[in-house]
Amino acid sequence: MSTAPASKTPSQRAPKKRSAPMSVVTAWKLASAMLGTLFLALAVLAVVLLMRSPQTSAQAPEPASGSGANDTGSEPAVPKAPSGPAISFIKKEEGRGGAWLSERGKDGYIVYSANGAPNHAQKLPAYIESITQEGGADYMWAANDDKRGLENPNGNGQRVSTCVYSDGEINFSINAKRPTPYKLSIYCLDFDRCGRSQRMEFISDGKSLHTIDLPTIAEGVWLHYAVRGSLTIKVSCTGAANAVLAGFFFDEGQDHIPPKRTPPTGEPANPAGLKDGIIAELFDGLGAYAHGENKATLRTVLTTLKLGGTPPLNPGQGLRNWPFGGPTAAIFSGFVEIPDEGHYTFFLESDDGSKLYIDGALVVDNDGNHPMKEAHGAKPLTKGLHRIWIEYFNGGGMYGLNAYMQKQGGEKKPLAEQLKYDPNE
Repeated sequence: MSTAPASKTPSQRAPKKRSAPMSVVTAWKLASAMLGTLFLALAVLAVVLLMRSPQTSAQAPEPASGSGANDTGSEPAVPKAPSGPAISFIKKEEGRGGAWLSERGKDGYIVYSANGAPNHAQKLPAYIESITQEGGADYMWAANDDKRGLENPNGNGQRVSTCVYSDGEINFSINAKRPTPYKLSIYCLDFDRCGRSQRMEFISDGKSLHTIDLPTIAEGVWLHYAVRGSLTIKVSCTGAANAVLAGFFFDEGQDHIPPKRTPPTGEPANPAGLKDGIIAELFDGLGAYAHGENKATLRTVLTTLKLGGTPPLNPGQGLRNWPFGGPTAAIFSGFVEIPDEGHYTFFLESDDGSKLYIDGALVVDNDGNHPMKEAHGAKPLTKGLHRIWIEYFNGGGMYGLNAYMQKQGGEKKPLAEQLKYDPNE
């Protein structure tokens, strides 16, 4: 019977066989595997980042001009369309005097105390609802030929050196109907050279958008801005006497506020049921005309479209048969009866803007903020009834509207003589 071999002591155990050195090929295979794993991980990471990014780097928007580096390291935000009030300084002019009638105020203006304190000369653009004032008093230094004074908007060649003034501050609120851009020019004058200096701060929703200091205004100072929306301008006295401001001037804005409805087309549903006149939708204030559902303040029927005087429009004369004053608008709709086939010219005379459409096509464009003036357009028409649509607005001041038509070779007659409306529309 055999016995198990006796166990060996540690010293008696056979030594382990030493491994051969790793070959170059084996090392290369191991390194390749590790690099492959690394590249795979990087590829997966890149895919994840691309899926999270809204656009490729080639499509990514450039950062806004003047913006600094992004401290957080995140991607720059995609720029959005501008909204809300904003103001951008254009330039400051000194010593050029108060000439403005040929250069600015094309859309509208307010010259404080131009007709003697507190009677301002004012014609606001359609895109400005109102200009309100908190604090300050009205004053006229002189109405003469001093070139520092503003030109009188009455066009009589006279200059007026006037202002709103305060020993403390004055707040002017310019209330825009919608956030569309326009150019604002401001004139300040220290007529009696009392060493006036002031600070002007432009504010919206309690936030300061811009501040400028005027250390001297003795020769008259113009400030020009690009503005979007409504804002408040705070004028504060920083020196002797008081703070002063002479006038605001508006340019390069959108004068006409287009209605949201499209001029209709098509024949009348019941030609035999038409009556003389035209449907008039009247809007008390341009805000009601521009926004919401264009619901008129008053809907009525008119038998005339001679609603104001022909030139010259008498001072202070408003529209006849018109229930509202101040900023207002209207849409007139119905049918025009063409007695014979031919070439017809239509005329619109208005203060401010007006447009006339026949069968949905624009024929007369007398749009914009302007004094009483006439525009015309022609269209070949067949005998019978054609849809007519007239838009009108007035931004303030004097206003009027007259409409005419004339067959080629015929007499120019009031358009109302050929108008019909459907009482069921």
